[in-house]
Amino acid sequence: MARVAILLTCYNHLRFLPEALASINNQTFTDYEIIAIDDGSTDGTREWLSEQAVPMTRIFNEKNLGTYGSLNVALAAASGEFVAVLNDDDVWGPEKLARQVEMMDAHA
Repeated sequence: MARVAILLTCYNHLRFLPEALASINNQTFTDYEIIAIDDGSTDGTREWLSEQAVPMTRIFNEKNLGTYGSLNVALAAASGEFVAVLNDDDVWGPEKLARQVEMMDAHA
C-alpha cells in the first residue's frame, strides 16, 4: 500500500496534463500511487493517458460525472494512507508531498 494516493483529475486539459504528470514524477517523496481519472474528455486526454509508461491506475468515465463524482470514483480505487488531489491544469513543486506528509506525521 502506498503512503499517498494521488488523485489526478482530468477533463479536457490535455495541453496542461504532461506538466502536471511531470510534477508528480518529480516529487522527492516517492511512496505514492497515481490514480488518473478522466471525466469523459474529448480532447485526446484518454489516449494520452493510455500511452504513458508511468505506473498508474487509469479510470475512464464513460460520461461526465463532474469534479466530485469523479473524485469519489477515484477515491474508491485508492489505497493510500493519505490522499492528495492534483487537477490536470495544476503543477506541484518537488517538495510538496514530502512537506505535507512530514506535517501529517508531526501532528498525528
